[in-house]
Amino acid sequence: MPDGIRRVGLDVHARESTVAIFDQAGEVQTVYEAGPTGYGLARRARAEGIELGVCAPGKTERPPADRVKTDKRDAIRLARLLAAGELTLVTIPTVKREQLRDLVRCREDIRLDLMRARNRIGKFLLRRETYWDGPGET
Repeated sequence: MPDGIRRVGLDVHARESTVAIFDQAGEVQTVYEAGPTGYGLARRARAEGIELGVCAPGKTERPPADRVKTDKRDAIRLARLLAAGELTLVTIPTVKREQLRDLVRCREDIRLDLMRARNRIGKFLLRRETYWDGPGET
């Protein structure tokens, strides 16, 4: 690459990561897709002076014929898209903001679980011709 920047794509998982280096010399730019591993890796890398971006997986181009997903292919694709400037990077939230977002997501998941459980119980009672008037009904 004429600009002398080394682009690195990471396919990050909880226990292992796959790395693809796009060229051979110069400054290092790295990127990985946002996912369930959170932003801890990006924060640690930045604390060490490594430029590590996080891209939005939903805004990353994927060819329609690319149905076989492998870590190696994903890492290479990320490095190439980074070199081409075709990735949408996301802002890395503070630890407190990420914790708040996790709490909000957890609360919403619990609310949906409760709604599904109520629905299941209601259908179960209806199949047995048992009618519940509900709270507040007399």
